[in-house]
Amino acid sequence: MDEAIAKHKARNDQLITESNRLKIRLSAATSDAEYILLHKESEIDRKEMIIKLNQENFDRLREEKEERNGRIEALRTEILEKQQALKEADEVIKQKAKLDHEMQEVLALLHRQEAKMKEKEELIEEKKKELERARVTTKGLEVRAASRAETKILFGEQWLVSSRRYRAGGTTATQQLPSARQGNVAAVLGGKHMVLLGGKPEQPHRDMQMMTWAADPPRWENPDAGVFAPVMRTVVWRCGAVACATGGGQQLFYFGGLGKPGQVDDGGDDDRTPTVPGYTVTGKLTNDIHVFNLSSKKFGKITAVKGMQPSPRMFHCGAMSEDGTQMFVFGGSDAQGLCSDTWVFSKNTNQWTCLSSDSTPCPSPRMGASVCAMKDGKRLFLFGGFDGAGTLDDVWVFEIDRRSWKREKIVGAASPLTRYGHVATVISDRYMLVSGGTHVEEGEGGPASSASPVQGAPPRTALLDTWVLDLESYQWETLHEAAVPARASLRPEVTYAAYHAVEGQHKIIYVKPSPDEALDEVEVVDLFLPEDIEEQKLQARKESDIIASLEILPESEPVAFEAYDEGEIRRAKALGQEPQRYLAGAVMLRWSVPTKNNDHVVGYKIMMRSKVGVTSEVGYGPAVDFAVSPRLAQFLVTGLRVGQEVQLVVKAIYDDGSFLWSQPRSFFVPRSANKVIKDRELVDRDALVHDEPPGALLELHAPGRERGDSEFSAA
Repeated sequence: MDEAIAKHKARNDQLITESNRLKIRLSAATSDAEYILLHKESEIDRKEMIIKLNQENFDRLREEKEERNGRIEALRTEILEKQQALKEADEVIKQKAKLDHEMQEVLALLHRQEAKMKEKEELIEEKKKELERARVTTKGLEVRAASRAETKILFGEQWLVSSRRYRAGGTTATQQLPSARQGNVAAVLGGKHMVLLGGKPEQPHRDMQMMTWAADPPRWENPDAGVFAPVMRTVVWRCGAVACATGGGQQLFYFGGLGKPGQVDDGGDDDRTPTVPGYTVTGKLTNDIHVFNLSSKKFGKITAVKGMQPSPRMFHCGAMSEDGTQMFVFGGSDAQGLCSDTWVFSKNTNQWTCLSSDSTPCPSPRMGASVCAMKDGKRLFLFGGFDGAGTLDDVWVFEIDRRSWKREKIVGAASPLTRYGHVATVISDRYMLVSGGTHVEEGEGGPASSASPVQGAPPRTALLDTWVLDLESYQWETLHEAAVPARASLRPEVTYAAYHAVEGQHKIIYVKPSPDEALDEVEVVDLFLPEDIEEQKLQARKESDIIASLEILPESEPVAFEAYDEGEIRRAKALGQEPQRYLAGAVMLRWSVPTKNNDHVVGYKIMMRSKVGVTSEVGYGPAVDFAVSPRLAQFLVTGLRVGQEVQLVVKAIYDDGSFLWSQPRSFFVPRSANKVIKDRELVDRDALVHDEPPGALLELHAPGRERGDSEFSAA
């Protein structure tokens, strides 16, 4: 029992030990459980926090999702709308493409219509141009239809007056023709040009106009354009100057006149006011001399003038001596009034000399008169002018050597109207011609008066007539009444006439304004004096045997020509060879000159045709270079291929652009020739051999030089 108790006690102790151990373990487990529970609670709190955050994020994401879903729905709706819009746009594009296609067709149709319209417009424009050309041609024909030739009996002898009328144009289709002007000067240069310079200050003309009246039709040009314009403007802006052409017509001396202040320099006072009866003027009087050269079309001022000079003046008159070395000046109006002094300017010494003296009688002070110099250089003839009360018609002769004036008494009742601003010249030292000008009745005011017309007639009358004074009998005869264009208003104080008087040629050139005051009508009057008519009759008899054709003469033949290349000769000698002085391959071409219109032949052209048909020019030059005599011309054609046949023809070229061909002629060019050109003379080869030293003359052909260089020279 005790044993059982002991066992139970041991068991109990064991159980107590086990229980304590379990308690310890339980306590540890409880402690661990509490720790774990505490940790888990913290973790649960944290996770609950995370869950809360996640819930919040979820709620936010859900809201965003709902918002995005709303946006997606809106976008879907927008996409659907845009898809619909795209469908509509596709439809519009299709419609636009259809419209573009239709528009292209319409544009193509419009372009075709525009092209047709342009063609129609061009056709209309061309028709307008043709109509304008026809109108101009019609006007020109109407003007030419008025041309005439008539025989007049003057001073008991037969004169021939031939009048040709033209419609003038410009050098270009768009060039504006010069307009009507007052107070200008006119002159003839070079035998075919008429120049107008300057004009009235109230209607200034600051240009120089040159008309080639010898052309058909006459053409106007403006030489002061381009590089000379600054010089020309200071020169030609003058009123009442004087212009004198030299005998050859290559130079024009331009003296005095009323210029623009600030643009002229005569060494005087800019504030002077010229005294001109009945004429209100503004400007500056001048006494300088300018010279216009036709070849260069430039003005130059004569600066180194010697001696006492004439006072600055306007509306004076002047004349050039026959040899072109002296210019005579009379009268005019200066700052003190009208003048009656006479001066001469020497071109050779650039010196003025006063020819006036105290001898009486002498012409009254006047302006706008005319003075002419005789060929012998001993006398001057003065006619007309304006003396402050009216225009004049008196004739005075000035003996240059004696420096004395004499008034000539006119025989007979016929006489021209009194006038000023006219032009005059002496022809054949026998007759004085007076053309144009302005007539003023006594007491009706002076030049450029603004007085109103009275009793249906203006106080001033512009004239376009021509009178002749016999300087032996001092009788007047009417030569020509120039026609005035219909509805044209001729201004007073105009100079639209000029003379061209050389040996055997006497012409009057008139320029007339149209209704719109463009100077587009030209009348050229040819005067044939009794001696000229007789000369023409003799000439006609001489030309009864007229050669109208151009013929290559039988005297034309192949020749050898002399080589002038000294360098080639020196080179041949340096090589120990004989210098080759004569070469074959040349033809001396001679032809008869056509006597019909021979004076109008300006040049010749020689053409060559080879065996194979190639045509080339082998010579060209002015007619004078080919002339041997009035009836014979020749040309040396060199550089021809020897041993072959060539064909040559001559072409005569006339000044109007027409031409005349000769009949072609064939030549065989041999390798040697019987004739040689030596010192421009044609000599026999055999005779030449005897004159040359031994060895100087080689064969008359060039071995190795089958065709020479194209050398051409007139023989």
